[in-house]
Amino acid sequence: MSNLDDQYNTFMEELEQKPDIRKLGFHHDDEDDDDPMRDVRAMAEADRRSNRRIKNPVAFAPRPMDDDDGVPGERMEMDDAAGPITELNPNDMNRKVLVMRSGEMDIALEPEKALVYTCFNTTYDRASLNRADVWHQIMVHHEGKYGKEEVLEALFTVISTDDFYPVAYRQHTNLDYFLVRLCSKALVKLFDKNLKLPMPGSSDPLKLTVKLNIAKYIQGQLYPNGKIFSAVAERCDNAGLYGFSNMLNLDSFRNHGDFEELCVFLGNRAHLELVCSSINRLDEIRAKINAIKLTNNSIAHISPLVAIKDLPIQTLDLRFNRIKHPASLRPLKGCGINELYIEGNGIVDVPGYMDVLKEYFPHIIKIDSTFLGAKQRKQQKVVAAANRVGGDDEVEVTSTVGEMFASINGVVRNASDFKKYKFNTKWHQVVVSHDGRYDKTEILENLFAMLDSYDFYPCYYRTYSKQDEFFVINCYEALAFLVQSKLALKIKSSNEYISIVLKMDMADFKDGQVVVEEKLNFALQDRFNDRCLDLCNFQQHLDRIKFVDFSVKSTRTLSTILTLAGRKYGIACLILRLRHNGIRSLGALSSLISYPKLIALDLRFNDIRSFDDLQGVIKTKIKEVFLDNNPVCNAAETGIEYIRQVRKFFPAMEKLDGIPLLDKGNVNFSQNFICTPEAYKFTESFVKHYFSIYDSFQRSSLKDLYHPKAQFSMTSSFTQSKTMDSHQVRLNAYQGKSRNLLRLANIDRAISSLVVGSERIANVLVSFPKTEHDFYSFRVDTPIFRPECVVITVHGAFKEMANSLLSDDFVLGFTRTFYIQPCAKGLGIFEKAIEFKIYNDLFHMYNLTTYGRENVFKHHDEPEVADPFVPHSEERENTIIVFQELTRLNRKWCMRCLEESSWNLKVALNIFLKLYEEDRIPENGFDTTLGQKR
Repeated sequence: MSNLDDQYNTFMEELEQKPDIRKLGFHHDDEDDDDPMRDVRAMAEADRRSNRRIKNPVAFAPRPMDDDDGVPGERMEMDDAAGPITELNPNDMNRKVLVMRSGEMDIALEPEKALVYTCFNTTYDRASLNRADVWHQIMVHHEGKYGKEEVLEALFTVISTDDFYPVAYRQHTNLDYFLVRLCSKALVKLFDKNLKLPMPGSSDPLKLTVKLNIAKYIQGQLYPNGKIFSAVAERCDNAGLYGFSNMLNLDSFRNHGDFEELCVFLGNRAHLELVCSSINRLDEIRAKINAIKLTNNSIAHISPLVAIKDLPIQTLDLRFNRIKHPASLRPLKGCGINELYIEGNGIVDVPGYMDVLKEYFPHIIKIDSTFLGAKQRKQQKVVAAANRVGGDDEVEVTSTVGEMFASINGVVRNASDFKKYKFNTKWHQVVVSHDGRYDKTEILENLFAMLDSYDFYPCYYRTYSKQDEFFVINCYEALAFLVQSKLALKIKSSNEYISIVLKMDMADFKDGQVVVEEKLNFALQDRFNDRCLDLCNFQQHLDRIKFVDFSVKSTRTLSTILTLAGRKYGIACLILRLRHNGIRSLGALSSLISYPKLIALDLRFNDIRSFDDLQGVIKTKIKEVFLDNNPVCNAAETGIEYIRQVRKFFPAMEKLDGIPLLDKGNVNFSQNFICTPEAYKFTESFVKHYFSIYDSFQRSSLKDLYHPKAQFSMTSSFTQSKTMDSHQVRLNAYQGKSRNLLRLANIDRAISSLVVGSERIANVLVSFPKTEHDFYSFRVDTPIFRPECVVITVHGAFKEMANSLLSDDFVLGFTRTFYIQPCAKGLGIFEKAIEFKIYNDLFHMYNLTTYGRENVFKHHDEPEVADPFVPHSEERENTIIVFQELTRLNRKWCMRCLEESSWNLKVALNIFLKLYEEDRIPENGFDTTLGQKR
């Protein structure tokens, strides 16, 4: 009997290798009635179907020879993934049966009933897209350039969060295809890309063909949710076979034997959520499993692992995935794991990642191969407690039956019952359903705008693939407004409404959880200095606060901040700075009643659009107001009208935008003229850079700012004195280089006094005495700002330093006009940068009047505060150490270079290199002990 079986098997193998013979069985034709091979093929098919019936009798269903809509007796073509890879005609209308190797019921394709879409036809039928009783087919036309893994990788890059489970993947020489169902959002994303699939490293996307409703879904066919659950359960039941009996080994989970006809990719958030949900559903998981291995799964989204956070897991293995930053693991904070393995992820390249992880996992003993002793963990805990300001403890949900408010068909049924929560002090949960279309930033921005007039502080914010969740406490008015608005949030960018669900009384407040006032008081520390409350860029500071989100643009939030600050500093505060905060109105400034001595208010670089937005400011004694770089500056036709409108809200104002006002409120002069707003940054950077170098001991480096063929000329008009005092002697030195054409009788001297060339110009500038310019005296005009040239004129005063103990400093006025042109573009990462050079420099000097000399180099009304770009003492010390290591200079010379460069390490290194090249650093300027320490 065994010989007969061997002969039969040999015969069947030879038969399978002859595609021309196999095709004969796929089409019924009267001419083939006498085919002697038909009975043999029928026997083979019956034998194979019999084996499958034994393997899975429930999923098996006999294939009808006749079709209701087809020709009686017509046979369907079989497509088995195990068959040979051939070319496929994408327009083939023949019916086909997909033989499911994993045991489920086969799927019959009916191309003539499908709706076909290509990149030339992307206007899809939404009703067909959303049907749950059909399969859809996706064809990927790769023309043999890409394999299955590359195609799937590209697909899941586009569809990283939504449900998308490719079934029955079939490969052909010219294209691959597979089936999907219940994934309308993923299909919409493909249609949004015009049915073109971007491929990494290639500018040519692959074309897709989508055939909607190509097959009917029948019970017993492959169901991804059940398939993944059974695969997880199998790994759990047979844990010992996959390594250790206490470990759930999901390494390379996509290669599980049950996934022959299902493509699983845990880099997709929906897939990982389904796996984690399956783990949580296993009854025996808590009793036998304390370690989970998720290596080699391309995982990038960690938030789905929150579903298994409460399991008694001691070891978590996430090696060789795509986790980029330690903050990604924050959703697992407080998890009781002792060992964490993260090798092979981008997270290990982040400086200080272990410190962050130790904070998230207080019981951690080992991270990869690094052991953390008990002493280290204890010290870490002490440091965390010292830096803690209420909020490290998560909200523990104690109620699962709290009352829920939701909008159904635009109606909140029990809205009238919401009043009973007015004096409630428990945590309430807010759930925002976004279906993956909007991120946290966009959701919060629209929520804060909607609830601008209410206290609203989202705490413990968590993001998921289809919805976000957070908790609030003591925010009744804001929640009541949401209920009144039918729990619908409008997204301004798309004019779409998304739904909100409120879950009330979810947990009691406990010590150690978020207290909003504590967080804000902590943020206000170090913001008050020298009677000035500096809240510039305060949103950036608020963004660093953990566990609670704030918006300084919110009227109520800003009012709360100013009230809290007023309690601590209001009585002594003279100046309030609120630059760069996106403030839209001044309604929050009613809190300035706590600042009785306030005289200056800085609101520059905000979003105040009209004079009506200035309402809300109480009538105070504020004498100086800064509003420049707000849209409101262009709301008046004339400067006088602008001053008149602002004075309505600040009646005691004496200065506006830094310009003194006359008794009648008019401005006495215009300090600067910049022809276009785009020129502000360029002008400011150039003027500050040029004159800072000019006043330094590195004046010779100005040579690099001039074009090799640049021209420089200087004129002066000094009042001559009969007595030759030291001042007159020094003025005569300038007169010798003056090129005043109205006073020169010798034309040869006019030519010779014109300095040409960057090196000669630098030599002339270096020959001038050391100076100090008064930046507060500068009046800057930029009348021309074009891509081909820029003209900048600077008027001001400078002080020439005394050249001996017997002489004094004296002050002169000057006017400099620079003609600047682009000369080159950057290279490499600076390819978009443009290099500018000075082509012409006109320098005029003159004597100041007595009034002018008395009003320069004086302290201004606005007290100076520390430059935000200059580091604090600890940062300075670190900078000195780094600079000393790089240059081997002693501390004195390190300080000299760093102070000269305003503590800019790059500029300081350039100064050092130039000094070193010019051999201007003495031998004792180097610290010889540094080499010995090495």
